[in-house]
Amino acid sequence: VTKIADDAFKNKKFIKSVYIPESITEIGKGAFIGCTNLTSIEIPNSVKHIDNNAFHGCNKAMHLDLPDSITVISMGLAAGSQIEEVIIPEGVKAIELDAFGNCKRLRDVVLPTTLEKIERGVFWNCGSLKEITIPQSIKSLGSEIFYDCKALSGIDIPTSITQLPSYCFYNCIS
Repeated sequence: VTKIADDAFKNKKFIKSVYIPESITEIGKGAFIGCTNLTSIEIPNSVKHIDNNAFHGCNKAMHLDLPDSITVISMGLAAGSQIEEVIIPEGVKAIELDAFGNCKRLRDVVLPTTLEKIERGVFWNCGSLKEITIPQSIKSLGSEIFYDCKALSGIDIPTSITQLPSYCFYNCIS
């Protein structure tokens, strides 16, 4: 087995933790979507691609270690989950649409120096996010990136960003 199929474990509420073996190279779209009791997942460096919405709606406090082998954080990866911290590995070049949107408990984010693009709404409604540093390598920021991040009070924006997109800090009231 080299791939976890699309929707393979969709809405399996009994799953609490997952260890993915080294033989797996891809996690399919929505593979663990709606696994509401999932709290821990170990992903080996053999995994090269994690498809859209793989961990969407995992609403327990989840620990997610992303492998160093991925180069893109897919659309909606952990959207709506209760993840509290995310460390994006070095080598990642892009974070796609809504990857961590509506992660209301997300408070700590570490972005790699290899990151070039952050798409629309990646951190929208992350109400616990207080600070973030955008790396100098960023060439493009999507609109609504920090939309409704009410606790956001500190952000370092590199000189490589010459224009802030629409609604970038909409309803950021801190």
